[in-house]
Order: sequence, then C-alpha cells, then structure tokens
Amino acid sequence: MRCAAVILMLCTLAALTNAACWFTEKEKPRVIVDSDGNTRIEDTAQNPCLDEFDNQTYPVVSTWRSRKCQRCTCTERGMECCHMMGSPRGYDRDCEAHYDWENCSFKVVKKSDEGIFCPHDAVGK
Repeated sequence: MRCAAVILMLCTLAALTNAACWFTEKEKPRVIVDSDGNTRIEDTAQNPCLDEFDNQTYPVVSTWRSRKCQRCTCTERGMECCHMMGSPRGYDRDCEAHYDWENCSFKVVKKSDEGIFCPHDAVGK
C-alpha cells in the first residue's frame, strides 16, 4: 500500500513538471486617499488583463489566442494561459525545430536538409 502511494505521488509530480499553464493574479484592491482626505477602494476585479507576449489588453471574461500559441482567459482574479502545443525535446544536434506560429505547430528537421524529419519527443500542452 505504501509503495502504491509513493508511485501515485511520483506520477502526480511528473505531470506537474510538464504542466503548460500558468496564472497571473491581479493586484489586490487598495485604499486610495485623495488630496481632500477622502478614501476609496480601487476595485481591480474589472481591470483588463495584459498579454505580455502581444502587449495588448483584454477585458474581463474574454478568451484569446496569443501570437505565441497560448490560449489565455482574463477573469476577475487574473489571467490564465496554457500552451496550445508541446515543446520538442530529445532530438539530435544536427536537427532543429521550426515553429509555425500561425497554425500552432512545429516540425523537427535536419539542419542540412529541411525535407528530412528528425525523431523527437515533446512535452507540455
């Protein structure tokens, strides 16, 4: 039983290391005091989210695809983004990855001949 629990924990950790999503929390509401001494609370929940890859803002309750193939969603709490494609790994040094950002895909080919595909692994997505 103890062995099964350890195996389950290791499998969970492996899945987390390949996670391809992240969350950016919005600033917490803050108290603002004007020059007359009046106070108000700045509500950040309705502030738009900034996609740093595209350098564009998006309104709360919106979803978009960034130019780097990430699906992002803006919520009242912040912005969550997930990669839409994996990352190539484990290919030979004489090969290179070519990304197609328009179609969110990639291919791994020989540096000397782009018509020859190279075997590879992929992580993420």
